[in-house]
Amino acid sequence: MALLLPICSVAQKESLKLFTSCNCDRNYIRQELDFTSHVRDRALANVTLFIYDIVNGSGGRNYNLEFQGFGDYEGITNKMTYETTANMTPDDVRKGLLSKIKSTKVCNGVGSSRQN
Repeated sequence: MALLLPICSVAQKESLKLFTSCNCDRNYIRQELDFTSHVRDRALANVTLFIYDIVNGSGGRNYNLEFQGFGDYEGITNKMTYETTANMTPDDVRKGLLSKIKSTKVCNGVGSSRQN
């Protein structure tokens, strides 16, 4: 059973340090996500975000976003998808990805689902 929990109620001791790995505009994501600290070394992160993309049948792309927590954020996971079309501009795509990432934001952290 999946239960949505605000990350701030699960772990308040350590501030959120996000590592992002993607074939996307990481600088844009870093600039626009102001509710977290961004780290370049995965070992320093307490939450990782991996974004995998593949071409879909319509010429757009399907993005799979996977959040994984560590340390105080252990057990925090979230998976979601974002689909684009061939007609979308690169700016539309990056804004859509950012919107999808921000949709997980809860209590100045990354929203999550936790298995109980």
